[in-house]
Amino acid sequence: MTIPYKRVRAWLAAARFGLASSNPGADEAVLLRNALLQGRFDAILEAAAHDGLPFVWQQIGELRESGALSEAQGAKLERMVRSIERGFAEAEAER
Repeated sequence: MTIPYKRVRAWLAAARFGLASSNPGADEAVLLRNALLQGRFDAILEAAAHDGLPFVWQQIGELRESGALSEAQGAKLERMVRSIERGFAEAEAER
């Protein structure tokens, strides 16, 4: 028996993030890279919670390698993601 293919909608395609209004079927990595370029903390936090911090760091690395991030943007994103990491660690410690 074959199970029909079901496309899973990316977390960041939710309307509240405003990242996928023209393409609700966009890939999560593409949406996250857009959120990173825009410095959208809420979307970056959501991606970290659902896809994991390694995924977020990987997308930052890809943006750096492609030359899409300026030094200032890269530094801002690093601070932002490190803040998210600390928050996750503190929440885990309180459990």
